Amino acid sequence: MLTLAIGAAVLALQVPIIVYALSALGGSAGVRETASAYCHARIWAAPFALGNYVVLGYLLGCQRVRFALVTQVFITR
Repeated sequence: MLTLAIGAAVLALQVPIIVYALSALGGSAGVRETASAYCHARIWAAPFALGNYVVLGYLLGCQRVRFALVTQVFITR
């Protein structure tokens, strides 16, 4: 449940986070535009990555290591 809250907070605050981070780093307009698109894609992927950690932790906790490995291999393909 905590991962869901963290993921929702990241999605809700994505614009201020990205604007602040890119202004702190500097760069040309083209670099900022490309970096902004990349950051938006990574932020939208964050809840899924956190969900993956939950599923992986559950499977490892239940000692289903082989299934966890197969799941991770399937995800990376």
